[in-house]
Amino acid sequence: DVSTGEVGILGIDGEYIDEKGIFAAISPSDAPAVLTWNNVSVSTRPRRGREPKTILNNMNGCIGGGLWAIMGESGSGKTTFLSVLSLRLDTNRMKIEGDIRINGKSYNKNLLKTMSGYV
Repeated sequence: DVSTGEVGILGIDGEYIDEKGIFAAISPSDAPAVLTWNNVSVSTRPRRGREPKTILNNMNGCIGGGLWAIMGESGSGKTTFLSVLSLRLDTNRMKIEGDIRINGKSYNKNLLKTMSGYV
């Protein structure tokens, strides 16, 4: 990790690549907003005898201003993850655990709409 001085390189777009080729975002210190998520898990709520299904399990990370893409295989939880961060997930059907903040503070849909887009 960058803060501990472990071996790695800084990519052209500010991403950190460790010695194993794993990418991690580095937010610029002058970024107007930093979105963080800690221990975020999402599972279906049990209904009609069905067991809950874990969709996202203990995710942690942060991103700063800019254009970002979330990539992964079909069914890997990309849409669920974006829906959690954008506060668009149906909490009647899904259970959300964890902490999501902008600049260290809780946020609501109205604040998010003033500073971001969702495609």
